[in-house]
Amino acid sequence: MKVINEFKPMFDSNAKYLIVKGDMGIGKFYAACQKAVFICLLDHHIRFSIFCPYKEYAERILKRILENIMNKPEETCKFDIVSKSFIFTNHSRIDILGERDIDQMLSYHGVIIQSADGVLFELFNKINKQVTGQIILTCNSINAGHWLWELSHNEACVNIDLKSSH
Repeated sequence: MKVINEFKPMFDSNAKYLIVKGDMGIGKFYAACQKAVFICLLDHHIRFSIFCPYKEYAERILKRILENIMNKPEETCKFDIVSKSFIFTNHSRIDILGERDIDQMLSYHGVIIQSADGVLFELFNKINKQVTGQIILTCNSINAGHWLWELSHNEACVNIDLKSSH
């Protein structure tokens, strides 16, 4: 899978928490979703979730990624419109979740939280308890005093600060 050099540290990191910050529209969420797809394609029975305030946006991004890396994505991955899940033939899956879905969350190997700077700490804690692997948090910026700022100083956290090419 082709990865833009500035996103390479995100793909290389296995840190428990990965905070990816940068300007809006720079591709943070797209790259994080690429990583989730890559992990699901490589391993069997992986459960990844994407917490996104706009489920349809996450669905479009994942479909675009699959179309860009495969000739016939429907042979490798099916989208379940009811559960908002991408189910791979190797029994891996990516579930798209909203705030109302958090209480029904099962155990996940990894989670992407889009616009994490707008998520309350209590909600992050609920998500964190259900994840055995990496949590990727995308945001535009982090203000001192916000729970993300404190997390960014945790030894289990890697911070990637992307600069706009404009």
